[in-house]
Amino acid sequence: MKISYNWLKDYLNTNISAEGLSPILTSIGLEVESITEIEQIKGSLKGLVLAEVMECSKHPNADKLSICQINMGGTESIPVVCGAPNVAKGQKVVFAPVGTIVHPTHGEAFEIKKAKIRGEVSEGMICAADEIGLGTDHDGIIVLNTSLPNGHLIASMYKMETDFIIEIGLTPNRSDAASHYGVARDLAAKMATLQHHNALKPLKYDIITRNSNTIRPLSVSVQNIDQCPRFAAVVIESITVAPSPDWLKNKLNSIGVKSINNVVDVTNYVLHSLGQPMHAYDYDFVPEGKIEVKNVAKDTLFTTLDQVERKLFSTDLLICNTNEAMCLAGLFGGIKSGVSEKTTTIILESAYFQPEAVRKSSTLHGIKTDASFRFERGSDPEMVLPALHWAAQLICELTHARIASDIVDIYPAPLLPREINFRPKQAERLIGIDLGKEVIKNTFDHLQITYNHQNTENWSLKVPFFRTDVTREADVIEELLRINGFDKIVAKPGLSATYLAKFPEKDKNDIQKNISLVLVAQGFREIITNSLMNEETMPIAKDFDVNEKVFVENKLSKELGMMRPSMIYTGLEVLAFNINRKNKDLKLFEFGKTYHLKEKKYQEQNHLTIYQTGNIFNDNWQSKSQAQGLQNSLDWVNMILAKCKIDAKPIISEKNIEFVSKGNVLAKIYILGKDVLKKFDIKQEVFVADLYFDAIFEKINLHKTYQEIAKFPEVKRDLSLVIDHKISYQNLLDIAQKTEKALIKEVNLFDVYQGEKLEEGKKAYALTFTLQDTEQTLTDSVIDKVMSKLIANFEKELGAFIRK
Repeated sequence: MKISYNWLKDYLNTNISAEGLSPILTSIGLEVESITEIEQIKGSLKGLVLAEVMECSKHPNADKLSICQINMGGTESIPVVCGAPNVAKGQKVVFAPVGTIVHPTHGEAFEIKKAKIRGEVSEGMICAADEIGLGTDHDGIIVLNTSLPNGHLIASMYKMETDFIIEIGLTPNRSDAASHYGVARDLAAKMATLQHHNALKPLKYDIITRNSNTIRPLSVSVQNIDQCPRFAAVVIESITVAPSPDWLKNKLNSIGVKSINNVVDVTNYVLHSLGQPMHAYDYDFVPEGKIEVKNVAKDTLFTTLDQVERKLFSTDLLICNTNEAMCLAGLFGGIKSGVSEKTTTIILESAYFQPEAVRKSSTLHGIKTDASFRFERGSDPEMVLPALHWAAQLICELTHARIASDIVDIYPAPLLPREINFRPKQAERLIGIDLGKEVIKNTFDHLQITYNHQNTENWSLKVPFFRTDVTREADVIEELLRINGFDKIVAKPGLSATYLAKFPEKDKNDIQKNISLVLVAQGFREIITNSLMNEETMPIAKDFDVNEKVFVENKLSKELGMMRPSMIYTGLEVLAFNINRKNKDLKLFEFGKTYHLKEKKYQEQNHLTIYQTGNIFNDNWQSKSQAQGLQNSLDWVNMILAKCKIDAKPIISEKNIEFVSKGNVLAKIYILGKDVLKKFDIKQEVFVADLYFDAIFEKINLHKTYQEIAKFPEVKRDLSLVIDHKISYQNLLDIAQKTEKALIKEVNLFDVYQGEKLEEGKKAYALTFTLQDTEQTLTDSVIDKVMSKLIANFEKELGAFIRK
């Protein structure tokens, strides 16, 4: 919601700047989201001064130009070339000295510079109206009739005002602050605690009475008192509908409300001033001045001011004349009865509508207006008459009109203020400190909460109507805290906080989200597949005990007859679907569950499964295409485990690669055979990494450790070993660590080979060893010594030999 600082000061005695009010507003729950400076005109006439033309003569080199001597205070004059036909000696003019930034009505702002015009020096500019944003007149310079001294600021002569628009994030419960007066009232309560007493200015308006010789008939019949507890109206005649005066236009424009005419603008001005919506009806469309407030039949057609024909609901409340509806109560006026240029007499309405009824109609019709914003949150029934008196007074002043009827105020069952029992001891218990009875009483006075405290233990409070959010004792105590400052509450030593919720150190959702972001950043796409699958599509059933399968008893079809025991099957279906549609280069991942029956108990296991197939990138002018391979799967698993700070060792077998930590399998990389892929009609290599998310979650380490970046370079050496096919990659890692733990920082397996070029029962591992010393640069002799020891140990303990 937008609040004008200058408008706010109409109701608030303060010299505190808009920036200074910002933290105060935020502290009382009216959070300031932004403050924007606005100017009445561009530049606010800054730098312009009053000057006098001391001499004026024709320019020797231009017939239409004049050379003037300008005095802007002091004894010296300066030369200025001027092209205005009306410039003359002795005139008081608006002058822009060198260095002034002028803002024309049309076009961009520009700086006045010293120049030569047709050979003559010019040190400033005598201004026309359109050159400084004061209109569109360019027939001549502005000539002022004033006795003010030369050098006087033009901005002060034109009373240029700079305003600040304070954008407040108004919460739905604070309808009391949905106006400038409401914000001022709340600020005044807070400022009283800061020793700024009597900050709130009293509302000033005249009690209107009929002052016309004629009496216009006016009667109101409210047929649904529940939806309209109060309705007041008055007739105003001899109105001249015209544009609003500048002061009213500027007020409304400052908060983004478009000026319509003087009558409509007054209703909008009062709404944003006091928070009381109002409506004006053309009296000529109200036969005999009879108004009926009622519900109409469902599907009755009604055209609103926006020229939209709407079907009404039986719960909608309408303001009607004797023949038809004129206004959707609390929401929107009708197209026929509104104020136009031909209007001379109006009925001015001010009412209180039930919030729930307005909210329901607003939702059903999809209408959101300034009026509905306030009515559906709860307006103040006690503001109905003050707003009507003030608006009628303003309309009479601006349109030279007269009051032509007595005020009709239908209020058959006056609403009673909410009564709340307040216990000072309960306030002390909830707040933690004793504010003191005097502080409490003063706060209630500033909040306009009346109280009876004859019983010192239990006070009887009456809450003003405008505080719709204060409904119970806890709300009253919150008000005491809000106004006196939450920052004043100091924790007592030993104050227990065991009731506060404890949040787990590790959160699965957060960890899953972080891993997802890492994978997406690496070019992966997330998929979500069905947990149900077709049993016949299980090509690798030998990996699972048939008794572990979970079948669906009331299955919809054979294709959805079993809960998946592995993530791989449904993932391969996604790969096949994409590959068959020429999308062959894929990097996918999925978080999901698998389902098992073990020892007659059903179990669910969480997984993260990564799928890769096709090329990392295709042929381009720089390089040839590169296919995704087993090494890429190893890299992704290592990356995720490293991010989780889990130390796991890969164990390579013919079927898969397992990552094991302290005897627990954390992940598997599957080498899928052609027989498996054939079941899914996939004819290209697929690499699948299946991470057991539950096991990883148990071992994840969220504590961060830091170490200095190594100052000395690392060195890499490759080694190709031929070993027995029964020897695992883990055996090689163990020997490497045992051989040189200090210098070997990483061992990476980048190729595995079994084929015709090797003896039967043999395989070849290609390894990269990364060496680094944190204290000094490694020399060739040290590196060679480490590699020689590695080769010797591999040969001795594993019977390996080096493949050249």
